[in-house]
Amino acid sequence: LIGLFNMFLEVTTDELQKFDIEIPSILASIMKDGVKSDPLSSRYAILAFGALAINCEYLETNFDPISYATLLAGDMIETEDLETRLYTCYALNKLSSSESMAKKIDNDLIGPLVKLLVHASDDRHICAHSVSALRKLCFYPRHRKAMVDKGGIGALCALTCRADPDILREISACFLYISLTKDLVFSLIASRALHSDQIFLLSQDIETLRMALGAMANMAEDLTYQAALTVDSAFFSILSSTIKNRSVAVHRESCRVLSNVLSCEAAHALFKEENGLAKLSFLAKSADRECKLNVALCFWKLASNYSNHDELMADGYTQTIFELARCKDVETRRLAVSTLLAISRNETYKINVAQPDGLKAAIEFLADDDLLVKLCAVDILRQFSLSNRLKIFMVQENVAEVLLKYTNKGNQVALVGRCITVLANLSSHRENHCKLFESGVLLSLVDFVNHDCDSRI
Repeated sequence: LIGLFNMFLEVTTDELQKFDIEIPSILASIMKDGVKSDPLSSRYAILAFGALAINCEYLETNFDPISYATLLAGDMIETEDLETRLYTCYALNKLSSSESMAKKIDNDLIGPLVKLLVHASDDRHICAHSVSALRKLCFYPRHRKAMVDKGGIGALCALTCRADPDILREISACFLYISLTKDLVFSLIASRALHSDQIFLLSQDIETLRMALGAMANMAEDLTYQAALTVDSAFFSILSSTIKNRSVAVHRESCRVLSNVLSCEAAHALFKEENGLAKLSFLAKSADRECKLNVALCFWKLASNYSNHDELMADGYTQTIFELARCKDVETRRLAVSTLLAISRNETYKINVAQPDGLKAAIEFLADDDLLVKLCAVDILRQFSLSNRLKIFMVQENVAEVLLKYTNKGNQVALVGRCITVLANLSSHRENHCKLFESGVLLSLVDFVNHDCDSRI
């Protein structure tokens, strides 16, 4: 049996096909009959079967792996002999490595694996193979509910405090897969599997950290989890420490967590206390498209709350938003320009946004290829045009002439109408009349009314 184990580690599928005997059937017979009469033979038959299971193609072609998985999950896994348990976990782990076999394996296999985690949690090797098998099975949605129902989350949580880095990485992956099924998210939240007092966020392993943050980001779409994090004083502090990590993948997931948590206004004050805006400015410099998008989303959610405008206008954060508005990614540009629009609606900061560079930037965004960016840009100009002080400044900067270019028939009615509204606001200040007349703006508007005007405008 030991010889077979060593051979199966090296043999190819073609070589196995040459055997006339049904090797898995013989091994299964020895496993089953030897549990009580010859435990040592049973143990090494399981080990040999585990090595054979590495050759997924051979097993899938010639045998039904489900019956063997059921056999292993029965008497084999219940034995008190730790070495037999270990080899059983090894064999089940290898069986779960095949996509087609993992899909076929019955959910009844989940329970024994979880039970092993509880009763053999001090054995590092048994835990490693058990968690690895559970992680492979949890990749498939049909196994996730069984994992939760059988107490898998609690067993994994109990294991985290004494798990080594490799096992911790597997546990983190399990939580990530479970978090992808919305109906199971509440179970993760209730278990406190991924709160600031868990060690995942302190891990030095990039994959462990990335997957834990990914699970947190998925969970943070839930209002219950958002509320829980808003009263967790350590959360933003620890999350800030993950931003210091050099991994772009970690930054990407950190940004996702933040953008979801900041949907809850109650989190804003705590976020600012932990110098969160400075962290956003740092992440905005990332070359990663998803990082920039989520940073822009964070700024937009913060700007939607007027109580954040004082901090947003300090320390050059608006400059960061202007830079995001010039990104190649159109979704990022839309969010950034919408953020500037939200701040420009605030009477206290309208002038600060416009001067010295805001007005020029809004004109620049008006030339964007995307209609939504254009509409936001002209809405920013409309907000500026509501200020008497800015009305004069805008006419001096030839904004009226620029707006006229967007009033021809080739443009969307919504854009044309908003441009006309801005022009109407500018003309309401008497000091602008001469300049608007001399520059030909008024005559152009008369011509527009006579020839191009849409009835809706």
